[in-house]
Amino acid sequence: MRDLLIESYALSGKMHNWGIDVLDWFRYNGNVFQEIAGSRSWEKGVRLWETDAGQLAGAVILDAGEASLQIHPHHRHIEAEMLDWAERRHQATRPGEADPWPLSLFVYEYDRERQALLKGQGYENLGHDSYMRWRAHDAPIPQASLPQGYVIRSLNAKDHDDLAKRAAAANSAYDITKHTAQTIQTLQKAPTYRPELDLVVVAPDGTFAAYCVVWFDEANRVCMLGPVGTRRAYWRRGLARAVVCEGLRQMAALKATLAYVDSDLDEGPNRLYESVGFTDFDRVYHWQKAF
Repeated sequence: MRDLLIESYALSGKMHNWGIDVLDWFRYNGNVFQEIAGSRSWEKGVRLWETDAGQLAGAVILDAGEASLQIHPHHRHIEAEMLDWAERRHQATRPGEADPWPLSLFVYEYDRERQALLKGQGYENLGHDSYMRWRAHDAPIPQASLPQGYVIRSLNAKDHDDLAKRAAAANSAYDITKHTAQTIQTLQKAPTYRPELDLVVVAPDGTFAAYCVVWFDEANRVCMLGPVGTRRAYWRRGLARAVVCEGLRQMAALKATLAYVDSDLDEGPNRLYESVGFTDFDRVYHWQKAF
């Protein structure tokens, strides 16, 4: 699947499918507790399509009522078959009390072919859901200063205290309780993860006040940014902007040709990304069908 995503980007020049960072994030963050336990029941929601020569042509990833169709650009003719499998699998997992039982897909605005397929199969466009923004490698990197006493550095992947503080920062930033030192350590198993690109803003008392993760698709010379988070007690100090700018400098050092970031419709993150040069974007729309 990883090779499919890398090759499809090379052929299309767009994030038509997931980036390899999203594939890693799905397994090592979205299903982190399965990964820790070694159960991997998420695999039951994955179906692969191969050519006669044994090459991967497409994959469906069905997870929590959302179907993601990863397709090689040369084999788009199998999308209807892929969607049919996703629908049948989704209906087979319906709890007895679930009525209706909706299935969602998220589609780029430019992808008229998939939109036509979904519309023909009875899906409804629920509207604009998010942006995929990008930034050219030669765009200037803004200057961003930190408050006195704050520093930016890479996460020490072998230090348990670092892992615990990184987990606490993620929990606070997103108002969750999921992360522990063990979940952050598990994320490091992801093939695309590089600890030197897991950047943290350290407050004067040693707290990890903000963080930004950079992922690098070395084959395509493309970087993906995110997640980015700031602990709630440290909001409005310019920390997120500073750590994102450091991430951009890391991308430049890697000689990446393009940087991508996915953002929802919240004004704050979009204003931040625009301020550091993520000016272009594709809109993503939410399509849904009830069963």
